[in-house]
Amino acid sequence: MALNDCPLPDVARALELYIRPRHEVTNIRNALHAHLRDHVCEQDAPLTSVNLDFDHKQAKNPLLLSPSGLTGVRKAYVEALRAHAAAWTEYESMKRGLNQLGTSNEMSARPKTMASDFFPLLKQRERRRKLRILERAIPQINAEGERVVSQRPEDAVDHKVGPLPLPPSNEALHGVPTDVEEQIFQLKRAILTCQKHKDTTKTTVPDELSALQQAHMLLTEWIEDQLSIIGAGEADDPSSNVMPGETLDISHVEAMYERYVAIRQRLIDTVNRTSPPDISREYQTPGPERPTSATDRVAVDAEAVLPYLSRLGAAKRREETAERQRSQLRQVMENGQSDNGRLVARLVDESHLVEPSTMKIDEWATAARERERTTETMVRQQLQTGQAFITQADNLLEERAHINIVLN
Repeated sequence: MALNDCPLPDVARALELYIRPRHEVTNIRNALHAHLRDHVCEQDAPLTSVNLDFDHKQAKNPLLLSPSGLTGVRKAYVEALRAHAAAWTEYESMKRGLNQLGTSNEMSARPKTMASDFFPLLKQRERRRKLRILERAIPQINAEGERVVSQRPEDAVDHKVGPLPLPPSNEALHGVPTDVEEQIFQLKRAILTCQKHKDTTKTTVPDELSALQQAHMLLTEWIEDQLSIIGAGEADDPSSNVMPGETLDISHVEAMYERYVAIRQRLIDTVNRTSPPDISREYQTPGPERPTSATDRVAVDAEAVLPYLSRLGAAKRREETAERQRSQLRQVMENGQSDNGRLVARLVDESHLVEPSTMKIDEWATAARERERTTETMVRQQLQTGQAFITQADNLLEERAHINIVLN
């Protein structure tokens, strides 16, 4: 190194005798190492800390006892190496002894602090809280299991989700009363059944005649029933009040038959109407009011209601369907509320943010906001600390760069 390369000329001048190039330092080190190996080790053994730490009192080689070939700095260097090896060996032995002593007496030598006493208490408290949760949950689980085992699967499903809702009617989709479609289907089915029965069985003329007579009797009874329903409220004719024991004359029978024909024709006309009459408009039409008897009002009501029978039946079925769906939804809502209550109770037992008796969501929101503020404050403090360390590191780097510039 030249004197001009060093920024401190006095220091360079004082160390000029000890400063050598790298290759010269390597040659000196190798020569010193070979000289020490020749005077300290025997039989070309490598120079290691084991050779330097050898017990020289028991050595057979006189060179190992007192290397006479080493004088001056080299002799001092050998003694320094031996002292370093002995110190390193003693250090390793003391380190092993301390490690053994620390592992054997770690619990006894550890000083008792408040944290060491506080952590076991926290663990015991957490175990006690979990045990209390299990104690409250086990009876509920046993009771629920006994109830589920004792009842049928169908009852358990109905209790959990409620009865199944009825499918929507076709009337809402197509605008056609379902009663009419069902009657048409039943009629087609009866016709096909009769046709099949007729094809498979052999009938005679007397059998067919008796079947026709029976069908005629059934049809007549049905028409009489319908006529009795319509004319149930009409006043009885005084001429028709005949005692059971009296005989009927021809004029009375003719009057009854004419009355029957008129009522039947009125029923047929009512059924064959293309559009149902507007009852509200009929009753709300202004005009001179005439006194109506109870008999006429019942007859008019029956005739007015007859075209609406199919629609009333469909409306009744829709109402029952809606009622069932409403009851099912109410039961589902009740089950959901009970499940939410159990979930909130379990979360209250497991959480440390709210009190054990808390069952309101507002208190959860308040505790969450407080926890959020605490977390934000802690994060801001950590961020400020980190920024301070970054600033300090930047200052140190600037100072180091300035020193390097001055030295160069």
